[in-house]
Amino acid sequence: MPIFADRVAELPRLLDALQYHPGGLRIEDLAREVQRTPQQVREALLAYYTTDFAQVEPNLIGRPPAIEFLSGTAESDDDDPATASVVRLITDEPERELGVDYLPVTELARLYRAGRNQLELDPGNEVLASAVEKLRRGLLPGVTSSGPPLAGERPPGAFARARREQRKVKISYARAWRPGVRDRVIEPYRMIRTRRGWEIDAGPPDDQDRLRTYLLPRVQDFEVLDERFVPPPDLDALLARQRALTKIEMIVPHETRWAVEKYAEQVEVIAENPRTARLRVHLLEPVRFRVGLVLLDGGTRARVVSPAELAGAGRELARVLLAHYDG
Repeated sequence: MPIFADRVAELPRLLDALQYHPGGLRIEDLAREVQRTPQQVREALLAYYTTDFAQVEPNLIGRPPAIEFLSGTAESDDDDPATASVVRLITDEPERELGVDYLPVTELARLYRAGRNQLELDPGNEVLASAVEKLRRGLLPGVTSSGPPLAGERPPGAFARARREQRKVKISYARAWRPGVRDRVIEPYRMIRTRRGWEIDAGPPDDQDRLRTYLLPRVQDFEVLDERFVPPPDLDALLARQRALTKIEMIVPHETRWAVEKYAEQVEVIAENPRTARLRVHLLEPVRFRVGLVLLDGGTRARVVSPAELAGAGRELARVLLAHYDG
């Protein structure tokens, strides 16, 4: 599997080169053009040519034709792919015949990040690690990996393992919305990667059947316990409620739109003028607290359009902060 992924990752580059040579190219010349050895090029082309995608993709009747192999002396006759000296395209859209559109770099980067995120949760998955690395090297040339090495169990992997094994975890947590560090014993139900980093939706549910969300970067220390937990029977409903978004319409000055981006999950622009923007903002709980922070950052030109009951969230939070610092 890793060797196959390595070869398939080369295909877009090979197809790009072949599109400039409608009459075909000798495999040795194609290898020089893409800076690979002839053996690597032949293996990459054969990885596609000899694979029956109908076995894994039910919408395909068989392998769709995109390339053909030719002998060097009679280019009109098909030759054995294992020994042919010339290869050429037989379609104007080889990427569609392959079932792979040429994605923009942003999309490829998103796939790469998703693979790395999953690898952090499952660091022992050698096949996934190989595929992620091949994607980086083959489809994102010049992009270097960042962050600590993926080998070994890091906090995301430890929490993911605890979730799979249904083990409780003792954490020391620096709270996001209140001062201080608190020790808690949690039941990890779900791991989600957001722009804030890894987040853990965890129990046990409180007396109102609400879960808590913990930001992994705020976990100061943790210990996976031997004690196991039993997930609540309505876990799916609890998790859906935990990630439910509340839609707010706000007007904020342009210079503090960063605050909206910081506290919101999604932001849509409704209208703009030279001074302010009217935005549709989608927020997780605690909604009132997040709205208050945006309003404080926005000053007198920031306000809530709807729902009206959140219009005073900024003043309420200001009174809380003034009382805290006065004390």
